Amino acid sequence: MTRQEVTFRRAEGLCYRVDLCRGLQHVSIVARRQRGNTAIDVSEEQLRLLAQLSSWKSARETGAELAELESLVSGNLAFWAAGRPERHLTGAPLLSLAGPVALRRNVSYRPLLKFQDGRIARIPMMPRRGTLDGSELAGFLFAVTETEEEVAAMEFVCCAQHANAVRRLLPVLDGTMNVGEIARSREASDILTAFNTLGLLERYVPRMSSSSDAQVTWLAHAGVLYESNGVRIVIDPVIFPKSEPSRHADAVPDPRTWGCVDAVLITHGDNDHFNPSSLLRFAPSTLIVIPSTPEVHPYQVNMRQLLATLGFSNIREVGEWERVTIGAVTVVAVPFRGEDWGMTLASRTYLVTTPELTIYLNADSVSDDESYDRLADEFQIDLAFLGVSGAQEAHAMPPGYGYGGFYLPWLPAAKHNEWIQLCNGPREAADAARRLRARFAFGYAAGGISGYKLAYTDRGSHRELAELLTPVATVGDGDRDEPQPLELPLGRAVTLGAVFDRTVRQ
Repeated sequence: MTRQEVTFRRAEGLCYRVDLCRGLQHVSIVARRQRGNTAIDVSEEQLRLLAQLSSWKSARETGAELAELESLVSGNLAFWAAGRPERHLTGAPLLSLAGPVALRRNVSYRPLLKFQDGRIARIPMMPRRGTLDGSELAGFLFAVTETEEEVAAMEFVCCAQHANAVRRLLPVLDGTMNVGEIARSREASDILTAFNTLGLLERYVPRMSSSSDAQVTWLAHAGVLYESNGVRIVIDPVIFPKSEPSRHADAVPDPRTWGCVDAVLITHGDNDHFNPSSLLRFAPSTLIVIPSTPEVHPYQVNMRQLLATLGFSNIREVGEWERVTIGAVTVVAVPFRGEDWGMTLASRTYLVTTPELTIYLNADSVSDDESYDRLADEFQIDLAFLGVSGAQEAHAMPPGYGYGGFYLPWLPAAKHNEWIQLCNGPREAADAARRLRARFAFGYAAGGISGYKLAYTDRGSHRELAELLTPVATVGDGDRDEPQPLELPLGRAVTLGAVFDRTVRQ
């Protein structure tokens, strides 16, 4: 074995720190190692060489001098082997930026804020009122996930101007537009060049649904895409990182296939329903509908302020029973009960309706018979999405065992050990489906994909709800029989008209 036959591949765990104001001539890379982290500044030429090394290559194959590759090894940026191991990494620069491009599917991102004291950090978990005062968008942390681990990170931080430029690019990097359409400024072009050099882009053309029928797509947990009369509405989007390769068989829904979304509805401020990173998939002009609150308290999640910080300009707060018209679609903001620990929190459930398809979504709410009767009297609900997590706990559980710790400073000590039901379980959801007189019911807001870890106090699933509802055929015009369980495939659009026709024939 000669030295020329040695192969090289970049290391896992690298964090690239890029200052877009200075360009790729000044990039620092932090390498995590067993004895601590090491940091090294690299030239643009070294950066491009490192980007080639997603698979094992010899010096001859890279066109680089052996000494250059050995310097990457000595800096803890690359590994070497006397052969060609089978463990490769994904991602390499595209040879050309012509044509449509998209962020690679296993690339996720999180916004970074600059706070009043000069700190640059991630957005606090469910930021309360006052915690974002004086902050501004400062950059983004990108992550590459392979075999369920983050194998690389890219931190782009410099100024608010570049941060907002990146923010504007994120929704359009979905494969539907050519680079020439995306990079209309030198600033955008430089950002795309940096993305490509770091291997964040890929060739991808999304398969858009060609159906003109009303349809729904379950996006995992409480996420739902509703499509009717040319209007697309997403409810409670939480976009889970896609691992490529993955050890799991289930396919994480790909947001690049959702098309242009007209509105996003948020039921409440919990991070698995109001998720900042997921919301950045939508254009800043997208209508975001959030619940209003009759009282302002310091413990509440400040949804409006966070949305404004992320650049959203079309925010609508809705009170109970308020209606919003979006094209041919009407959204009714319905009361939300429960999961509040006795506090005043902003929350709504939603009914979304056109003559072709009416759905109701109650997220984590417990049942509200008065509201359900009112809905059933006015609407024929085709499909009810009903939360089935069944979370129950004491107001203040031991650390790591429940949800209430977030509100602990405001919980009276006398209530700490009082047991409460926060959300409906499968049995309560079945009763709710009957009360709503829904034609079909699906249990959701309880994970649904392997990458989502249920909390200790969660207990239900959509299968348990299905077992509690007896499948029966619909007979006679106008009859409203037992709600039927509907099995929704993860991430695949379902046209309810076809389901209705099949049910009648049975």
